[in-house]
Amino acid sequence: MPVLIAAVLLAPRHWRSIALFTSMGSALGGLIILFVFHNLGWVQVMQAHPDWFTSPSWQLMLSWLTQWGVWALALIAATPLPQTPALLFLAMTEQPWWSMWLALAGGKILKYGSVAYLTRYFPERIAHYRQNRFNQQNAITNRDLSP
Repeated sequence: MPVLIAAVLLAPRHWRSIALFTSMGSALGGLIILFVFHNLGWVQVMQAHPDWFTSPSWQLMLSWLTQWGVWALALIAATPLPQTPALLFLAMTEQPWWSMWLALAGGKILKYGSVAYLTRYFPERIAHYRQNRFNQQNAITNRDLSP
């Protein structure tokens, strides 16, 4: 996320393409993780990371994935929740790979698009607000000082 913010601050006119390419790269990375987990299997991952399966975020994602499938993956990809446990679980299911990539890409576009938008336009709004506030205070001060 810091790289996305820095890129948008350096090239604010290109915030849409920065968000899009960042989202696609992140979705591709998630798909690679899916392939790795699919080929490793549960046993190797459980031995390497036993704490994943007892964490509250794992339990929450497991219930979401059981109830909503790949739609939950899109929601998880759009939130700050760690998506690795969700990818691990979905890698062991028989979901089509393209649907998991679309879910990842959709969630990442929502997340990174909103962050890029806010990075692009929020500093201008803050500066505009501060300038208006300064002008109002200056007008009050000048009115109080005038005879």
